[in-house]
Amino acid sequence: ARHAASLPPPPPPPRPSLPGSALRGAAGERRVATQVLPAVAEPWPLSLRSRWASERMPPSHKIFSALRLQEFSEEEMRSRFEAVDFDRSGRIEFDEMVRVVRRAHEERVDGVFFKRPAERVSSLVFQRFGRTREEGLSYEEFCLGMREWAGQTDRRMWSVAASMFASGTAVGIVIPVMPALVQQVGLSQADFGYVVSAYGLAKLFANFPAGAVLDTRGRRAAMVYGLGLVGCSMVGLGLAGTMEQMFVARLLTGAGAAFLMSGATLAVTDMSTPLNRARMLSPVMTALSAGAVLGPAIGGALMASIGLPQTLYAVGGLFFLNAAVTRAFVPETLPAPGAGAGAPAASGSSLRKTLAQWAPLLRVPQLGAALAVNAAFSAAMAG
Repeated sequence: ARHAASLPPPPPPPRPSLPGSALRGAAGERRVATQVLPAVAEPWPLSLRSRWASERMPPSHKIFSALRLQEFSEEEMRSRFEAVDFDRSGRIEFDEMVRVVRRAHEERVDGVFFKRPAERVSSLVFQRFGRTREEGLSYEEFCLGMREWAGQTDRRMWSVAASMFASGTAVGIVIPVMPALVQQVGLSQADFGYVVSAYGLAKLFANFPAGAVLDTRGRRAAMVYGLGLVGCSMVGLGLAGTMEQMFVARLLTGAGAAFLMSGATLAVTDMSTPLNRARMLSPVMTALSAGAVLGPAIGGALMASIGLPQTLYAVGGLFFLNAAVTRAFVPETLPAPGAGAGAPAASGSSLRKTLAQWAPLLRVPQLGAALAVNAAFSAAMAG
């Protein structure tokens, strides 16, 4: 022990660095970062991550909101860096970061609420970028660090993808059941066309109340409501004995699909940034498609083994179970209203806001053509 105490302390480990990366400054000149941030995957302490896990916004998004970063473009990065660099020293000092975090917390910018003191949060940000309080952050380090952080995939997305996979599987199970159900009820070809059209009709008009629920109750609530509606529709199809009953059941299916898809898409959009949005959305859509591919095989086997109505009851139970799991495990991403965020909008104002946002979009020629192609594709898929 005396020998160990007499030994000098070990030198600090060298700071890792990556090759220089070229950045374009505000005036168009080339800027080369001589010190690039180390690739740290997740330096947040486990206790801090666990406390933040139950909140609606992860630490990275809270920092982005505090710095008012949205597009991560060169112009925005330069503007926000200069706004935080209060003393115009060319580096973001620790005290300046503390000031920004404290201001965002007090003003509730985008519903931001930090449970830890501003000094602790700022220290974790500097640790995330591999810098000490004394070193500060240069513009090149700020750009590289924020973009690398914004490009990481949010693992909360996988819970949404799992819910969509289960939903796609349940929908696929119904595909081989519907022809047998139509034959059993004795529908004509015209009646069957009405039943099929009910799904698209309900999905079209249910998008408006779904938007109101998304703004007032949250993304997860919309998904749960949608799964519950589809579960009720599956049970209704199993009990249906007339065309009118099947029509009503398919209306519930379309309304539930509108709530589910709107909630899932907007939840992933909230979790993502412009730098990782495509990587975040693609697994969710792939999970839905994979479930739809697997479902028909399961549906055919179930119908052959347990019968037609029992298969529909089983699918309805799967949707109810999925709704409960979604309620328990899918995080809510709607920013909590704070002092600066205001109260949730009412349903009427949300509907008017949705219609007002669509009006200028429909005047864009390129978007109109895309909508026409999408409408034609949906009509063709409807038969």
